[in-house]
Amino acid sequence: MTSNLFVFFSICLACVLPSECTNSSLSLDKDEIIEANIGDEISISKLSKRAASKLQVYQAQHCTCGISSPRSRIINGEPALQYEYPWIGTVIRMAKPGSSSFTRFCAATLIADRVAISAAHCFKRDKSTDDLYVVFSIRNIYDTNDDNTHKVSRLEVHKSFDPETVKNDIAILIFDLPVHIGRDLSPICLPSAKNTYVDKPAAIAGFGSTEYGGSSSSRLLKAEVQTMSNSGCIRKFGFSGRRLVGDNQMCAYDDESDTCQGDSGGPLMVKSSKGYYTQAGVVSFGIGCSKGYPGVYTRITSYLRWIFEKSGKAIFCRGFLQQE
Repeated sequence: MTSNLFVFFSICLACVLPSECTNSSLSLDKDEIIEANIGDEISISKLSKRAASKLQVYQAQHCTCGISSPRSRIINGEPALQYEYPWIGTVIRMAKPGSSSFTRFCAATLIADRVAISAAHCFKRDKSTDDLYVVFSIRNIYDTNDDNTHKVSRLEVHKSFDPETVKNDIAILIFDLPVHIGRDLSPICLPSAKNTYVDKPAAIAGFGSTEYGGSSSSRLLKAEVQTMSNSGCIRKFGFSGRRLVGDNQMCAYDDESDTCQGDSGGPLMVKSSKGYYTQAGVVSFGIGCSKGYPGVYTRITSYLRWIFEKSGKAIFCRGFLQQE
């Protein structure tokens, strides 16, 4: 991966039915959004007075998102430590059921017990789920096994995704069964709707190419970048900036580090004010890899309602919405 494109415990796992989770069910108007901090208090901020159907969001009280517990080649990246980013997965298509042969093509990020986020452009050629899996809890791409390989039962590509402009570049992957959440696999937090993420230190990580047109990395690599304003990003791209970068996108930049081919769908990660990792963006596209242009990411805050709508009865961990 170049530096440009590109704890929930067993007691909580017993909450397979949302009604079994303590304080887990919140009934929201469709035009409302949850604002939540670490702790049990949740306030609701109305974004519109229009009447709408109800949207259910389920929260478990016995797990926490965004916790990095590291033990002890994004471009100019370095290998990630074990448990450092326990929400990052790699998306694969299996040659056949039970086969050890597979094709890896994108990344995904766990956000709830059975939901991961990726990029829509990863699936523009093939939206079938028959052979679609996400592999988590690995530092080496060849560490796949039955325990960390999760079958995707439903794929939701944003209906307004435009493959020409790469706008609305976001997809939701729903698993057959909830994952087993622990130190080696836990969800990242989502951002509060008010977060803007301008001039914030951020992290990227993935198994993508270490140089443009180069081979992908077999190890999970990480790098640091800096988020920037959309106006600053547009200036970096020059005359094509306004066409490339819209309000529902965001940018991050570093002179030497960037995402690259194979990193698409992965997370742009920013620590919240409470110190919890939050997914600010989804790796979407760039020009080359670390070629002096920012990486462009789908802005998560623009799609919170859509994410909750498509997540169904998935269970999110306590404090799943974080202030920057």
